[in-house]
Amino acid sequence: GPYKCLKMSALFAIPAGIIALCVLLITLAVAEIGFRIGRHSSDLGPHTDNAVGVVQNSVLGLMAFLLGLAFSFTAGRLQTRHDLEQKEANCLGTAYLRTSLPDSPLAQQIRLLFPQYVEARVTTLTAGQINQEAMQKAEAHTLDLQNQIWKLDLDLFHANPRDLRVSLLTQSLNDAFDAGGDVTEARRYRVPDIVFYLLFLAVFISG
Repeated sequence: GPYKCLKMSALFAIPAGIIALCVLLITLAVAEIGFRIGRHSSDLGPHTDNAVGVVQNSVLGLMAFLLGLAFSFTAGRLQTRHDLEQKEANCLGTAYLRTSLPDSPLAQQIRLLFPQYVEARVTTLTAGQINQEAMQKAEAHTLDLQNQIWKLDLDLFHANPRDLRVSLLTQSLNDAFDAGGDVTEARRYRVPDIVFYLLFLAVFISG
């Protein structure tokens, strides 16, 4: 189904504060090592400084490139998620309004289930990066509500196959569920771990 638990990589499972502290300590350590090596090799002559300058500029350039690449990935992913979530919200609003079109108890049941479905979707989106267990429960609840709503809509459609109002409701529900699947799929894409590892390596070498 579209609502499938998203597994975080090992890097994303580590708190950002711990990563920042480790990077700081390792950077200070490699800077100290570089200072000692540089002081030890200072007697080799002035040509050494020029060679080190070339290497340093190359490493700093690589670090800047990787940093820009990471920011570009992150900004693009954020904008994509924002657009898809806004689309889902609009589709849900349209579907909810159209539940009042058919004059049927089945449509009213769908209307009553809608607030629960929206709440489950919000819980799924907010819990994704914080609590995987809560996210799994929210996704299971979302899927259950989706199946209930779709079953009611199918019963309504079979009872009124030529009613345009029912067709409009069915189409809007389909659009809302598809938009929810797009949002879930977009959440799977993150900056590749290899980009962060290369960035950390460039920072350490620069130090």
